[in-house]
Amino acid sequence: MRNNVLYHIMIFFVACCFIFSLPTLSHANKIPEFRTNLGGLPISCSIYSDQATINNVKSSYRLKDVYAVLGKPSSEYKREGITYVNYEGLYFTFADYSGDGNLYIRSITTAYKSGATTIDGVKPGMSEDVLTKVYGTADSIHTVIDTAPKLSAADNKKRQDRINKTIYTYNANECVSLCFTVKNGVISEIAIYVAE
Repeated sequence: MRNNVLYHIMIFFVACCFIFSLPTLSHANKIPEFRTNLGGLPISCSIYSDQATINNVKSSYRLKDVYAVLGKPSSEYKREGITYVNYEGLYFTFADYSGDGNLYIRSITTAYKSGATTIDGVKPGMSEDVLTKVYGTADSIHTVIDTAPKLSAADNKKRQDRINKTIYTYNANECVSLCFTVKNGVISEIAIYVAE
Protein backbone atom coordinates (compact mmCIF):
# COMPACT_ATOMS: atom_id res chain seq x y z
CA MET A 1 0.00 0.00 0.00
CA ARG A 2 2.78 2.41 0.95
CA ASN A 3 4.64 1.77 -2.35
CA ASN A 4 1.44 2.49 -4.27
CA VAL A 5 1.05 5.87 -2.51
CA LEU A 6 4.70 6.75 -3.17
CA TYR A 7 4.26 5.80 -6.83
CA HIS A 8 1.27 8.16 -7.19
CA ILE A 9 3.12 10.97 -5.43
CA MET A 10 6.09 10.53 -7.79
CA ILE A 11 3.79 10.57 -10.85
CA PHE A 12 2.14 13.75 -9.57
CA PHE A 13 5.54 15.37 -8.94
CA VAL A 14 6.83 14.49 -12.44
CA ALA A 15 3.61 15.83 -14.04
CA CYS A 16 3.91 19.11 -12.12
CA CYS A 17 7.57 19.49 -13.16
CA PHE A 18 6.59 18.95 -16.79
CA ILE A 19 3.73 21.43 -16.67
CA PHE A 20 5.82 24.15 -15.01
CA SER A 21 8.68 23.66 -17.49
CA LEU A 22 6.44 24.50 -20.47
CA PRO A 23 6.66 28.00 -22.01
CA THR A 24 4.46 30.62 -20.38
CA LEU A 25 1.25 30.14 -22.31
CA SER A 26 -1.19 30.89 -19.52
CA HIS A 27 -1.85 34.44 -20.63
CA ALA A 28 -1.92 33.77 -24.37
CA ASN A 29 -5.15 34.10 -26.33
CA LYS A 30 -6.39 37.12 -24.39
CA ILE A 31 -9.91 38.24 -25.25
CA PRO A 32 -9.29 41.08 -27.75
CA GLU A 33 -9.93 44.67 -26.77
CA PHE A 34 -10.96 47.05 -29.54
CA ARG A 35 -9.38 50.50 -29.68
CA THR A 36 -8.02 53.01 -32.17
CA ASN A 37 -4.31 53.39 -32.83
CA LEU A 38 -2.45 56.71 -32.72
CA GLY A 39 -3.51 57.38 -36.31
CA GLY A 40 -7.18 56.90 -35.41
CA LEU A 41 -7.54 53.54 -37.19
CA PRO A 42 -9.52 50.79 -35.45
CA ILE A 43 -7.37 47.96 -34.08
CA SER A 44 -7.77 44.94 -31.85
CA CYS A 45 -5.35 44.20 -29.01
CA SER A 46 -4.92 40.48 -28.34
CA ILE A 47 -1.84 40.20 -26.13
CA TYR A 48 -0.91 41.51 -22.72
CA SER A 49 1.81 44.17 -22.43
CA ASP A 50 4.21 41.77 -20.71
CA GLN A 51 4.03 39.47 -23.76
CA ALA A 52 5.86 42.17 -25.74
CA THR A 53 9.14 40.82 -24.34
CA ILE A 54 12.18 39.34 -26.10
CA ASN A 55 15.04 37.72 -24.14
CA ASN A 56 13.61 39.08 -20.88
CA VAL A 57 13.63 42.67 -22.19
CA LYS A 58 10.21 44.33 -21.97
CA SER A 59 9.02 46.96 -24.42
CA SER A 60 8.85 49.52 -21.56
CA TYR A 61 12.55 49.26 -20.67
CA ARG A 62 15.05 52.11 -20.76
CA LEU A 63 18.60 51.72 -22.07
CA LYS A 64 20.00 51.24 -18.57
CA ASP A 65 17.43 48.45 -17.93
CA VAL A 66 18.57 46.64 -21.09
CA TYR A 67 22.21 46.91 -19.93
CA ALA A 68 21.18 45.39 -16.58
CA VAL A 69 19.53 42.41 -18.30
CA LEU A 70 21.87 41.79 -21.26
CA GLY A 71 25.17 43.38 -20.20
CA LYS A 72 27.49 45.29 -22.53
CA PRO A 73 26.38 45.38 -26.19
CA SER A 74 28.48 44.34 -29.21
CA SER A 75 28.09 47.83 -30.66
CA GLU A 76 26.30 51.10 -30.00
CA TYR A 77 26.02 54.35 -31.96
CA LYS A 78 23.79 57.43 -32.24
CA ARG A 79 22.38 59.11 -35.31
CA GLU A 80 19.75 61.85 -35.61
CA GLY A 81 18.47 61.47 -32.05
CA ILE A 82 18.19 57.66 -32.20
CA THR A 83 20.53 55.31 -30.33
CA TYR A 84 21.22 51.97 -32.03
CA VAL A 85 22.39 49.01 -29.93
CA ASN A 86 23.38 45.54 -31.15
CA TYR A 87 23.62 42.37 -29.06
CA GLU A 88 24.86 39.86 -31.68
CA GLY A 89 21.69 39.67 -33.72
CA LEU A 90 19.32 41.32 -31.24
CA TYR A 91 18.94 44.92 -32.40
CA PHE A 92 17.50 47.82 -30.39
CA THR A 93 16.64 51.41 -31.18
CA PHE A 94 16.12 53.93 -28.36
CA ALA A 95 14.73 57.46 -28.26
CA ASP A 96 14.35 60.18 -25.64
CA TYR A 97 10.57 60.61 -25.89
CA SER A 98 10.18 62.82 -22.84
CA GLY A 99 13.24 65.03 -23.35
CA ASP A 100 14.58 64.17 -19.88
CA GLY A 101 17.64 62.25 -21.11
CA ASN A 102 16.13 58.80 -20.51
CA LEU A 103 16.33 56.58 -23.58
CA TYR A 104 13.32 54.29 -24.06
CA ILE A 105 12.94 51.37 -26.46
CA ARG A 106 11.56 52.26 -29.89
CA SER A 107 12.08 48.82 -31.39
CA ILE A 108 13.60 45.41 -30.77
CA THR A 109 14.37 43.20 -33.76
CA THR A 110 15.84 39.71 -33.93
CA ALA A 111 18.06 38.32 -36.63
CA TYR A 112 17.18 34.86 -37.95
CA LYS A 113 19.90 32.98 -36.06
CA SER A 114 20.02 35.15 -32.93
CA GLY A 115 18.47 32.51 -30.66
CA ALA A 116 16.20 35.20 -29.20
CA THR A 117 12.82 34.12 -27.83
CA THR A 118 9.63 35.78 -26.73
CA ILE A 119 8.44 35.35 -23.16
CA ASP A 120 6.09 32.66 -24.54
CA GLY A 121 8.97 30.63 -26.01
CA VAL A 122 8.51 31.56 -29.69
CA LYS A 123 11.72 32.11 -31.69
CA PRO A 124 12.93 32.47 -35.27
CA GLY A 125 13.16 29.14 -37.06
CA MET A 126 9.84 27.85 -35.70
CA SER A 127 6.90 27.05 -37.97
CA GLU A 128 4.31 29.79 -38.41
CA ASP A 129 1.71 27.35 -37.01
CA VAL A 130 3.06 28.04 -33.52
CA LEU A 131 1.75 31.62 -33.70
CA THR A 132 -1.90 30.56 -33.74
CA LYS A 133 -1.29 27.97 -31.02
CA VAL A 134 0.42 30.47 -28.72
CA TYR A 135 -1.20 33.83 -29.55
CA GLY A 136 -4.39 32.99 -31.42
CA THR A 137 -5.49 34.89 -34.51
CA ALA A 138 -3.26 37.86 -35.34
CA ASP A 139 -4.62 41.40 -34.93
CA SER A 140 -3.39 42.20 -38.43
CA ILE A 141 -1.76 40.26 -41.25
CA HIS A 142 0.27 41.94 -43.97
CA THR A 143 1.37 39.85 -46.94
CA VAL A 144 4.03 40.92 -49.42
CA ILE A 145 3.83 39.13 -52.78
CA ASP A 146 6.42 40.12 -55.32
CA THR A 147 5.82 39.52 -59.04
CA ALA A 148 8.19 40.39 -61.85
CA PRO A 149 6.06 39.74 -64.96
CA LYS A 150 8.96 39.99 -67.41
CA LEU A 151 10.98 37.21 -65.75
CA SER A 152 10.63 33.53 -66.55
CA ALA A 153 8.47 31.42 -64.25
CA ALA A 154 11.59 29.80 -62.75
CA ASP A 155 13.29 33.16 -62.07
CA ASN A 156 10.06 34.60 -60.70
CA LYS A 157 9.77 31.63 -58.30
CA LYS A 158 13.36 32.18 -57.05
CA ARG A 159 12.59 35.86 -56.55
CA GLN A 160 9.35 35.14 -54.70
CA ASP A 161 10.98 32.55 -52.43
CA ARG A 162 13.40 35.23 -51.32
CA ILE A 163 11.12 38.29 -51.14
CA ASN A 164 7.59 37.09 -50.34
CA LYS A 165 6.69 37.30 -46.66
CA THR A 166 3.79 37.56 -44.26
CA ILE A 167 3.88 39.73 -41.14
CA TYR A 168 1.62 38.72 -38.25
CA THR A 169 1.05 41.55 -35.78
CA TYR A 170 -0.31 41.19 -32.25
CA ASN A 171 -1.11 44.47 -30.49
CA ALA A 172 -0.68 44.94 -26.76
CA ASN A 173 -2.20 48.44 -26.87
CA GLU A 174 -2.28 51.52 -29.09
CA CYS A 175 1.48 51.95 -28.85
CA VAL A 176 3.03 48.47 -28.57
CA SER A 177 2.96 45.66 -31.11
CA LEU A 178 4.67 42.27 -31.38
CA CYS A 179 5.34 41.28 -35.01
CA PHE A 180 6.44 38.01 -36.59
CA THR A 181 7.82 37.91 -40.14
CA VAL A 182 7.26 34.56 -41.84
CA LYS A 183 8.98 33.39 -45.02
CA ASN A 184 8.16 30.03 -46.61
CA GLY A 185 6.19 28.95 -43.51
CA VAL A 186 9.03 29.66 -41.04
CA ILE A 187 9.40 32.58 -38.61
CA SER A 188 12.40 34.56 -39.86
CA GLU A 189 12.22 37.62 -37.59
CA ILE A 190 10.50 38.86 -34.47
CA ALA A 191 10.10 42.56 -33.73
CA ILE A 192 8.54 44.74 -31.08
CA TYR A 193 7.58 48.30 -32.04
CA VAL A 194 6.80 51.04 -29.54
CA ALA A 195 5.13 54.22 -30.76
CA GLU A 196 5.76 57.55 -29.09
